[in-house]
Amino acid sequence: MFDNVSMKRNILYWRFKIATRPVNFNTNFRRCSRKISLAYLTILLVSVKLIWLLIPFMVSELPLDVKNLPFNLYQFNLDSFMTGSQRFPTVFIIGAMKCGTFALAHFLMQHPDVCVLNEQEYFDHHFYNRTFTWYKDRMPYTRAHQIVVDKTAAYFYSPPSRFKRYQTFLERRYNRSHASPSSPYRTPPLIGSPDGLPSLKFILIVCDPVHRAVSHHEMFRHLGQANLNREQAFRLNAQPNIYTHYGKYGLFLSKWLTHFHISQFLIVDGHKFRHENPTVTLKEVERFLNVSDHFERQHFEKRSDGRFYCHKSWFGCGPGSKGRKHEPLEQHLAAELTQLYQHDMENFTELTGLLVPVNSKFR
Repeated sequence: MFDNVSMKRNILYWRFKIATRPVNFNTNFRRCSRKISLAYLTILLVSVKLIWLLIPFMVSELPLDVKNLPFNLYQFNLDSFMTGSQRFPTVFIIGAMKCGTFALAHFLMQHPDVCVLNEQEYFDHHFYNRTFTWYKDRMPYTRAHQIVVDKTAAYFYSPPSRFKRYQTFLERRYNRSHASPSSPYRTPPLIGSPDGLPSLKFILIVCDPVHRAVSHHEMFRHLGQANLNREQAFRLNAQPNIYTHYGKYGLFLSKWLTHFHISQFLIVDGHKFRHENPTVTLKEVERFLNVSDHFERQHFEKRSDGRFYCHKSWFGCGPGSKGRKHEPLEQHLAAELTQLYQHDMENFTELTGLLVPVNSKFR
């Protein structure tokens, strides 16, 4: 047992030893560095998390589509962003797939009164569980005189009832806003709509269904999403597939006409639009949208390979993946596909008055 004096002596001794021990600056520096590094790492992780949470709001405030950034950067207007407002689209380029929807949208975005958004896919199966307000928050800031166009080629194959519900929503919103001029729901109507009532308009560009099937298959092969050759992909004794089924324009359009009047549609001849100067077609679109005349023949020139026209701008021909040349279809497959589409094309011509060539010469 230690007495009190010796215990105190020992305590004082060890206090002195600890107080006067040599300091290892390297060890202390490493400890401090580790603490600082952990602090910075914590701050970095928290910042990344906050940015990740804010990305949807940041993107919704900018007229940018991350999937087609150059396409929409071309349309960016700082003045519209600062003084404009976000509005619901009232015009849709709904299809058909692989018939020139991208080229049509690309040319329309050169018009000062039109703002085109590429592949929003809201009414498709991707985002339809979201609200209409969420859809509006993805829209760019535009001026009151501008028309917002949503170009999504897969819309033609989506349920038309979704667009009917959307039109009903816009009509109710319009009626509420005009019942009370100070209402927060007040939104400008579609330019050129009767009585100012919001009315949806649809642009459908169609082409040779046999060519469309070949182009669709080639696109999937180019993206690495199709391992079947044409013989396997176009087999007609199997269940309907997107390559052949998506070319039945009469079948899909008849579903749309159960919900909307034919006057709400502009049917564009894709073969004429691709191989002739697109000015004539774009003039029809201008009249359909009731916007000012803008396009002239001198705005366009043929691509270097002479296959189709481009706009004379820095983004005039679009991505190089567009307009790929395809090998001619095997004769027996072409005959089978022609027979498959014959009745449907007759039905489509009866509905629209437009005669679409089937199995025309590949160009």
